[in-house]
Amino acid sequence: MAKRREVWKRREALRSALRDDCRTGRLDPGAPAPSVRELASRHRLSGNVVAQVLRELIEEGLLYTVPRVGTFVGKPPVELREFYLMILPDEHRLTRPEHLMQIQVGFESRIARLGCASLALPTRVALELRREGRLPALAGLFDFGFHPDDPLRWGPTKALPRVAIAGRVEDAGSTDLVSYDDRAGGREATQHLLQLGHKRIGFLALHPQQGGVGELVWSREREAGWREALEKAGLDADGLTVQPARASERDYRDHERTGKELAVTLLRRPDITAVVAANDPAAFGLFAAAREMNLPPAHWPAVVGFDSLPSLTGAVLSSFHLPGEELGAAAADLLWERAHGRLKGKPVHRRIAMRLIPRLTSTLDWSRTAGAVELAGGPRSLA
Repeated sequence: MAKRREVWKRREALRSALRDDCRTGRLDPGAPAPSVRELASRHRLSGNVVAQVLRELIEEGLLYTVPRVGTFVGKPPVELREFYLMILPDEHRLTRPEHLMQIQVGFESRIARLGCASLALPTRVALELRREGRLPALAGLFDFGFHPDDPLRWGPTKALPRVAIAGRVEDAGSTDLVSYDDRAGGREATQHLLQLGHKRIGFLALHPQQGGVGELVWSREREAGWREALEKAGLDADGLTVQPARASERDYRDHERTGKELAVTLLRRPDITAVVAANDPAAFGLFAAAREMNLPPAHWPAVVGFDSLPSLTGAVLSSFHLPGEELGAAAADLLWERAHGRLKGKPVHRRIAMRLIPRLTSTLDWSRTAGAVELAGGPRSLA
């Protein structure tokens, strides 16, 4: 009996030592595990007992086997001590679900790489769980779901690190922000068209002249970049913008209808040979208006849009790709840096660069290319 008890103690000591070595990284992840013979000799145990301990650690995920090769050390498990919450828009606010998924993947992946855990919940669900005390202690909040028209919102958080999307937060003075660098995108789109020889470049806006929080600030910023590029080139931007009296952020169909209505003014001006559209749906609205006006292909302007979503861009529209995963990762970095004291002081605004993908519509006389006009409408064209 005494001998059996002693064997059991040595067995538990072996398991505890191996478990600690795996969890603390003393055994390098991916390295071969100590051999059965080595462990048996070191701990004065039989090979069968050692093999049983190794099987238990394999079941725990601390070790893994490669058939006909051997047993190896797994990655140390993450102790989930920090939770970061991403609040998602309510379903009726979703205009670009594919893009939201990219942002969520970027956020969650970066949080995981930082050794932490994430939650992604719609606004209503998150508020309900908070009210019921069923949320874990949070280390940070990515408030992606805020909309100024919503009666339900998380509200300001002084103690909890918070990141929001620029232009969609009321307490911006106390909140870190992330966004795409829309102004730089507007400049680059215009410079691209200038390099192609265009001198009169219009801007098809979706924001109204007067707007508050959440009213398409990205459209406003893209217009500002467009204007800066024209002025830097010594060109007059006055009279080259069309914009709605009121803004709507309901969905892309609204943006396309607005673009179609406004584009008529630009298309009636033969001096305007190129247009920067606030987003791809607005550009598709312009194409629909051109077809409805029976505008000869030779008079269709060159066009650059924003979003470059596969479901919208078809095959011809020059557009900017919005790297959603990079935006989500930037939000995660900001929260983690605040939570760990790496970032102190005033709120910061991190802007993520967009990438121009030149396609057919920014080339000269693109609309004369066979089939181009038909493709330009995209799969969701109104025409």
